[in-house]
Amino acid sequence: MQNKRLSNLALILVLGVLSEACVMPEATPAADKSAVEVAVQLAEPATRKRPFISLEYDAYRASGTGSVSGQAFLRTRGGEVKFGAGSMIHLVPVTSYSFEWVDREVIGGESLEGRDARAEFFHWTVRADGFGEFQIDELPAGEYFVAGEVRWEIRGAGGEFYPAGGWAHARVKVRDGKTTRAVLTR
Repeated sequence: MQNKRLSNLALILVLGVLSEACVMPEATPAADKSAVEVAVQLAEPATRKRPFISLEYDAYRASGTGSVSGQAFLRTRGGEVKFGAGSMIHLVPVTSYSFEWVDREVIGGESLEGRDARAEFFHWTVRADGFGEFQIDELPAGEYFVAGEVRWEIRGAGGEFYPAGGWAHARVKVRDGKTTRAVLTR
């Protein structure tokens, strides 16, 4: 579903380049890139450069007593707050493998090829409520990346709508028996 949505977005962006009426507003996530660059980037997932190293995940194999609660939101250029209502929130241990995902996809905007199947065991997801609030329980102590997409649409000069927003994220330290508060933003 995600790849189909990205492919559709890539097609829309390419068609927009071909149309003289296309306006790429400043508020799009990749405003500093041409629409063709964005379309190619979205259409073809990039190859991961870092391997999954099982040893880095050893501390996260058992369930724990820590929790992460928080809220995902972004601010528009005008200062309006957009909450991650209904967004999927992802939590992964901080490792060299997950660092690449955060650095290249969450922050850099690249679409990476699918995760190594071994990483799935260490990937927690929950759906945020209507205010972008979430909680993940039974976590082993350690450091984690937490991220979720906050998306909305903006109206272009010609009345057409364009996707806006992006990933909100944070890095947190979880302790046994404690709840860590995470504010996911940029």
